[in-house]
Amino acid sequence: IVHPIKVDESGSFLSYDLSHRALHRRSPSSRTKFLAFYKLSYKGEALKFNLSLNHNLLAPGFVSERRHGGIAKAKIQGRGHNSCHMIGEVRSRGTLPGGLAALSTCDGLKGVFRLMNEDYFIEPVSTSFREDGAAQPHRIYKRQAPGLGAEQGRRSPAPRETCGVEGMV
Repeated sequence: IVHPIKVDESGSFLSYDLSHRALHRRSPSSRTKFLAFYKLSYKGEALKFNLSLNHNLLAPGFVSERRHGGIAKAKIQGRGHNSCHMIGEVRSRGTLPGGLAALSTCDGLKGVFRLMNEDYFIEPVSTSFREDGAAQPHRIYKRQAPGLGAEQGRRSPAPRETCGVEGMV
């Protein structure tokens, strides 16, 4: 269990409230300035997340359709403004080399980050329980994918086979 905090660029404490919802700005140049910084300690390593809004999460023509009971009650919405989906990097003050991160800050920190060529997931322990004036507990766990890792790189490439066609490769 870890307790992330929101910090400023230099790493000084700002808040236990992890939400980072940017206001919509019309100027494209101002959109790149929405930065958020978070700090936590994981397995004795101090990690700092340097994040910015992910403006490329959804395609420009993206639409969503929500149905409630039937087609007559369908609601179609165009691409909304992204206010809390972030991408960036994670850095360690210790021996670990930094990595990449993709997190949602809408309700705690939820997402994935990479350290030492391994993927880790982070999520709040409970979104409903958080004491005022205290950090929200989160869990971090390593991605466990069967059949991946060092063994995969040692296998010989699959033979070139055809799908029911004799003599054609």
